[in-house]
Amino acid sequence: MQWLIPSVALRRALWADVLVSGGLGLMQLIGGASLAALLGLPEPLVWGTGLFMLVYVATLLWLARGRPVPSWCFAVVVYGNAAWAAACVAIWVLGAVLPTSLGVAYLLLQALAVFALAAWQFIGWRASQTTRLHHTASSSLAS
Repeated sequence: MQWLIPSVALRRALWADVLVSGGLGLMQLIGGASLAALLGLPEPLVWGTGLFMLVYVATLLWLARGRPVPSWCFAVVVYGNAAWAAACVAIWVLGAVLPTSLGVAYLLLQALAVFALAAWQFIGWRASQTTRLHHTASSSLAS
């Protein structure tokens, strides 16, 4: 398995994502029903994605520590963010929800911000240093 030590660029991008996702998640959980009505989005969508973002933030904090992490963890973040951005646009374009004008702006701005974060994280991911970690059990047996 390939492990990575996150580059400074990747750690900064992860911290930016912590701030954006954490802020939006808290806003959606605190605003709940009022925010859903203002945006014209279903309340379960607002609450559910707000809760998801806070759990996601905990994952980002773990990844941003600067310690070696399996490369696939960063792939999940980068491609997950790209998928989130696409989903923000798709639920509106496909008519899955009927947001207000403010709701459309919220979805599109979120899509743009998350896509920018995914691009920044991708660049940082590619700049990260690979490392090989050996299991201590197999190292102990060899000595």
